[in-house]
Amino acid sequence: MALLCYLVTALLLFLIGDVFDIDWLQLHKETYFRDGSLKEISASVIPCILALPVYFLVSYKMKKV
Repeated sequence: MALLCYLVTALLLFLIGDVFDIDWLQLHKETYFRDGSLKEISASVIPCILALPVYFLVSYKMKKV
């Protein structure tokens, strides 16, 4: 259950990053030079880190019950 909550939270953060164009929350970001050639491709792990407290909280609450 905790893993499911973690995955849903992380995916929600990635979705928020894509919808509102927040670079550090996007799963896949491509940057191009002015001539159209590819400059870089980056992927952010920040949503995965931000979702960790949800995992710990849910797993703690599940152990208490």
